[in-house]
Amino acid sequence: MSGVDVRFVAGLDDHSTFPDIVRDAGLDKRFGVIQDTYVPDSPDMVFNETLWLALVEFVGTWAPDGVLTACPSLDRMKEQAWDTFQSAWLLRAPEDRDPPDAVFLRRADKLVLGLITDPWYAIGGPPLYHDSYTYSLFSSADLGPQVQAHLRQANLGGQWALSEEVVRVSRVRPGAQERLQKAFSLDWLKPRPKA
Repeated sequence: MSGVDVRFVAGLDDHSTFPDIVRDAGLDKRFGVIQDTYVPDSPDMVFNETLWLALVEFVGTWAPDGVLTACPSLDRMKEQAWDTFQSAWLLRAPEDRDPPDAVFLRRADKLVLGLITDPWYAIGGPPLYHDSYTYSLFSSADLGPQVQAHLRQANLGGQWALSEEVVRVSRVRPGAQERLQKAFSLDWLKPRPKA
């Protein structure tokens, strides 16, 4: 099988999942790892388990004294101890393993790092994320260089085609899009009704 393409994105955009639990903890720095699900010699979309586990390893070693949990569904917000989740997950057939919605790292009961999965493979997605698993690491500091270094070191045998580029994105301020549409519309040329 050919290598899996992996791209990087920094910042929040209008397509990024930004869960309340992460926002409330002040983890507003996002570094995304985009794993394309298309591999030329595979008829199916590919989830690269090794890549995802390397990211979980990064999260777990970022604060060795921290507590790692998995949250299979952000909708239900039921966290499990990482060991409990992983034991049950590994019992599944490889083709039935999908990453959980989130993996959290807490230090002294304070959330310090979140790994959030956006499954764009299931719904297509916007151009940057189309047909991908996008793993967003949320923290209070930019972890991009450390994540990239960790993945380069874990890339045994070149199984991933790691991009050198980091795409920088940002959100449109709330209401800015509407103001721009109004500013560039020609509504102001229309005659006003007389009072």
